Order: sequence, then structure tokens, then C-alpha cells
Amino acid sequence: MNKARTVGLFALSIMTALALPAFASAAEWTREGEPLEEPQVIGLEGTYGHFTAFGSFKCPVQGEATLLPGDQGEITELQVTGPCQGSVFNCKVEPVLETPWQMEAQPSGNIFISEAKENWVFPECIFAPPVEGSIELTPNNSGAMSSLIISGTMEETVTGFPVPPNGELKVTPAGIYGVS
Repeated sequence: MNKARTVGLFALSIMTALALPAFASAAEWTREGEPLEEPQVIGLEGTYGHFTAFGSFKCPVQGEATLLPGDQGEITELQVTGPCQGSVFNCKVEPVLETPWQMEAQPSGNIFISEAKENWVFPECIFAPPVEGSIELTPNNSGAMSSLIISGTMEETVTGFPVPPNGELKVTPAGIYGVS
């Protein structure tokens, strides 16, 4: 075998060996450290809002999510449960969160929502823009979640203005479910 071919095969075998752990490190939902064997429902409660160049708001929210064996799940319901604090364009905001939102557990321990949708209703003003984008939920402890910090990249779809989400959700039962 010639030297160039030997070096090429050696390099290919090294690259394959390095790539295999990436396939083996897929994330999955856990319950008390063990992989889920059946769907589990968790409660969510806290604040959800947005910060924009034209104002910001946060609203109390409550809902639930279903975790499925493997890395998939969905926020099946998330609703505003009281008046929101803050305003956008000097108008009070009442967001309508269009759930379900599909979510995926990530190897980093975070949770990714790729197609979140909502509508902002401004009771005192004349417009109601739709908002779309992705949300990332960062657990306080990926192995035993009790809270999730909300971040992401969303935009108001009519003008394209960025409206990043923020807030925090408490998970119930706390400390039982996680991502590994």
C-alpha cells in the first residue's frame, strides 16, 4: 500500500472515531436520572415577556408540558393568567401564546423550541402583530430542573423588528425531571 493511501485511511479512521461520540451523545429526558420510558407531564408557572426597542413587558403565565421518551416534547399549554406589567409603544400588551410549541432536549442540557408563535393584542391601540421565532429554555440544573430561564430570537413578523423573549418558569414537580 502506498504511503499516501495509508495516511488517508488513517486520517479517515481518526475522523470516524471522533465523530462517533457525537452520535452517541444525543440528549434525552430523564426522571430522577433515568431515561423516560413513558410520557410525563410537568407544570410550568412564572413570567413570560419580551424586551424591544419600543418597550418591554412581562406577564404571569401558567401551563404544562409533556416530555416524551427520547428528546422530544411539547409545551401543550401556556396561558397568561393576569395583567402584564410594562408596555410597547406606550400600549398595554395582552399576548396570546399559540401553543402547542414543539420542544427538543439538547446535548447542552438546554431545551429548544423552534417554532414559537404568539399574537400581541393591544386593547388600547389599533394593531395586533404576530410574533414568531425560537425560544431557548435554560434549566437551573439540567439533571433535575426546578426552573427554566427563557431567552431566544423572535421577531414581529410584519416589520421584522426583533423582540427577544425573556422570563422564568418554575417546573413542578421540581427536581425530578431533567435532560442528559
